[in-house]
Amino acid sequence: MILEEEPVSLAQKIYRVFAGLFIAVLVVMLIFTFIPGDAEQNLLRTITGQDQLTKGKVGDEAIPIDYFNAARLECYYMFKQRYPAAADDRSMLDNCAYNQVRSLKVDRVLGTAAGYFVSDLSIKEDISNEARRIHSQTGTSAGYASDEVRSVDEIYRSILLSVPMHYRQDSVLSSEMYERFLYTDVKETEEEQKVRSELENVRLTLSYVSFSDDELSKMIGEIPQITDEEIQKEYDASVANKTIPNGADGKPQPLEMRKAIIFNKLQSDAKEKKLSELKAKILSTKGAENANLVAIGIIAGSKIEELNKIPLSSLNSQAKDVKAELPKFLSSSSFLKDITNMSFGKSKIGGPYTDKDKTFYVEFKDLSLESGNSVGKTVAMNDNSSNKVRMFLYEIKQSLNGIYPIQRNDKSVE
Repeated sequence: MILEEEPVSLAQKIYRVFAGLFIAVLVVMLIFTFIPGDAEQNLLRTITGQDQLTKGKVGDEAIPIDYFNAARLECYYMFKQRYPAAADDRSMLDNCAYNQVRSLKVDRVLGTAAGYFVSDLSIKEDISNEARRIHSQTGTSAGYASDEVRSVDEIYRSILLSVPMHYRQDSVLSSEMYERFLYTDVKETEEEQKVRSELENVRLTLSYVSFSDDELSKMIGEIPQITDEEIQKEYDASVANKTIPNGADGKPQPLEMRKAIIFNKLQSDAKEKKLSELKAKILSTKGAENANLVAIGIIAGSKIEELNKIPLSSLNSQAKDVKAELPKFLSSSSFLKDITNMSFGKSKIGGPYTDKDKTFYVEFKDLSLESGNSVGKTVAMNDNSSNKVRMFLYEIKQSLNGIYPIQRNDKSVE
């Protein structure tokens, strides 16, 4: 046997130490290169201690920091699209994220009880298809250089690591459980038809305000006067960014030629900013502890409309005469889903709901069952069967919301 000679000089010992460190780093890099993306993410969380970081609890279940941040990011994009000024409000984002986490938790409990499950394999398959679609759109045939085209595997890993797998599973379950599973048509027995016939007597009472951007713009007040200094500053910035077209002499067009255009742009930006601030104020009023539809109406300059004891079954009716009588937002998926989530009574405001250029905020006043004998009434098979499920789920979700309170952890690491 040939034994390795023990290093005797200081230089040899230092060389051995650095060589050992290099090999260790190389092995770790190889491990992270070849393990699956979700396993890599879990390992990183374990090594860095992120699995112990929570944002509190929903019921007795801890809210992982990555799960909460995914919900918060979803809220951010929602606010950014509809109310840009609210997207930077930390308190509103946190409130939205906590409510989203609880909603996903309750939907997961319902899905588990109903036997509905979303596997990580199905999600990975969807991500794989998406990665191939993106790759095909960024190929060299689409005008991209070869060094700009990422491989399908690179795109797949990027999408996979962008959102935690457990958040993806809960989100997909929440969005698909109702339409694809709980609301699917089933063959009804005679007794079920009688029960559904009785549900025709369920009545919904609500109030709402509506407004368009044009109507809301009348409430923003006077726009500050655009000064020559602001126009000059905007012009200089455009010259520096090379966004001003060149004139016949090859130089940027002079300020005199661009002044009217810049003035209109600055004035439009100022109006848009004030409009966004007003929308954020409305959204903040809606989210206040004692939400008030009257206050929202005053801010928006809109009068309150009333809908008294409309049949719940009519909200999703396909009859043309019924649809013509009711505001179209009542049949939107977001409103129908809120019926199962929202408590009824004073200061229970839902929205915003949209229909074309209109935005709606709704006060859910009452959900009642009117007396009447409709047993034996002829009801078409599976007609409005989803309303029966919604009423059933509404009661369940109200109960579940009560036993899964949110406990915030203000000391958790952001």
